[in-house]
Amino acid sequence: MSFEYHDSVDPSEFELEQGQEQEQAEPEQAGSFERGFVWDSGLEAVDEAEEKVRESLAALNWPEEKIDDVALAAREAVANAVIHGNLGIQHMDGETPDSYDARWRAASQGEGGDKKVNLEIYASEKEVRVVVTDEGNFVAAPEPVPDPENEGRGMMPSGRGIGIIVEKCDAVEAAPGQLTLIKYRDGSPETADVEEAAAL
Repeated sequence: MSFEYHDSVDPSEFELEQGQEQEQAEPEQAGSFERGFVWDSGLEAVDEAEEKVRESLAALNWPEEKIDDVALAAREAVANAVIHGNLGIQHMDGETPDSYDARWRAASQGEGGDKKVNLEIYASEKEVRVVVTDEGNFVAAPEPVPDPENEGRGMMPSGRGIGIIVEKCDAVEAAPGQLTLIKYRDGSPETADVEEAAAL
């Protein structure tokens, strides 16, 4: 598993209506496709991102276990983009999970809720890349959070997301406002065949 950090990233376009799917060119390769979606900063984005990843990989007959891994990682990445990137919510010492949840849900109804989160899926029968981009300036930790199942960390209202993402993916690339999640169907990049142009 690798975690690669980049200092900058080209800004994404956020021109679609809420929940609308981007029009994508027909892939040059049979058994592969590209999809893109954009949402406002709210729970809908988190739930729908997971759903779109699941249906995309199911259409390519990926194993259920691998679909679960990518879908969970995408859900965590979009949650980070919404809560930390666009809404600017950070965990406060001593805060309970209920308080933290209420705070970010309230923020999503304010000005920050209008900021967009973008999900791009580049998938083939052998590899998938999920790119999550926000309009904030949150930077994912360049080092994975250790042991997301740790008992003490499990009681915290936040802080597990990056650890879960790293655990579920074969590689992760991070830049300010963007995370790219990479998963290989057989765990090896040597046999993956997603086009280079579709891989950022």
